[in-house]
Amino acid sequence: MVDLSKISEAVQKFVKETAKVEGHKRQIDSKKEYYKLAEYLSGHKDSMNVHEQNYIQGFMIEYESKAREDAQKAEQKRVDEVTTENTKKLVKQIAKRLGDKKTIDTDSEAQELAALLRNTKGDLNKADLEYIIQILINSGYESYIPKDEEMDVKPEPKPEPKAETKPEPKPEPKPEPKAESKPELKPFPIPFPVPKPGLEPVSEPVTSEYVITEKDRNEGFRLANLVKAEINGVGMADNRAIKEALNDVNSKTAYSFISQFINPDGGLNKEVFSVKDLFNKIRYSDTLHVMESLLHQARDMGLEDNSAYKVLQEEINNGQRVVRNRTEVDPSENTRERADRAIRALYQEMSKVLA
Repeated sequence: MVDLSKISEAVQKFVKETAKVEGHKRQIDSKKEYYKLAEYLSGHKDSMNVHEQNYIQGFMIEYESKAREDAQKAEQKRVDEVTTENTKKLVKQIAKRLGDKKTIDTDSEAQELAALLRNTKGDLNKADLEYIIQILINSGYESYIPKDEEMDVKPEPKPEPKAETKPEPKPEPKPEPKAESKPELKPFPIPFPVPKPGLEPVSEPVTSEYVITEKDRNEGFRLANLVKAEINGVGMADNRAIKEALNDVNSKTAYSFISQFINPDGGLNKEVFSVKDLFNKIRYSDTLHVMESLLHQARDMGLEDNSAYKVLQEEINNGQRVVRNRTEVDPSENTRERADRAIRALYQEMSKVLA
């Protein structure tokens, strides 16, 4: 409950006037109103007490959550309406085979569902593919989704072009709309566990009996999916949700979590700190926590003497010094690249142990 006695009349009046700009007269329910509050907070932050800042932030967070929820519902409704009944029936049949009869909750079911995405017979339309992909993501099996180039999407037949009445100069071919060639999908993660050889120096393979349980693997995937959903979703990202997911990663789920961010062009730090963070909720300490968890899991695999382990350990030590000295709230671009390279190198060594 907000104690209005700690909120100045000027701040309360501004919020009330802003709520009247669009939509419901007593709610912050439009982007215009949201950005108006953001500008006010940014311009008056030094003159407001913490209660006034939290008061305004509360309205903004409420709007972010509602906008994200509305966007997700609208997208789900759109996909559901254009998905064929045959595909919905097939998914239900697969879900009934093992575990909970209403959900995809086993590796076997997820693999069978993912196999449908290859669409070898061309029976699935774009909405069918999106429907299946969303189910795999929500069930914690995003890594089972085939790579884009492996999916054989059949484009709708196009009418034959009319014969031209006269020759024309060679026209530059126009690119076909993306939706006609393949579904508009988010970049797919690297399947578990597949190392990316050649990106970093390699070392001798390590013999180990270390095993990641299905429960820990799925939990790592689930947390990664939460972060990616906020980063790649429609509307404003919920930075608090990103922060909480990062801090829920532990030494049993770190490898699976990081597997969703293995990318030669980026990585965990690059993706996380690409999000607009007006209130500075996400700190370097949050991704450092994930890096530490990965290091601990690598140690449990017997990689403590591995060169990649030592490189990431040094990177973490440098990051912790930075955080303690408060010289860098968010890591610089160079720091992000260096840290992500170190993560990638150790991930590859861990993949050899698990292969």
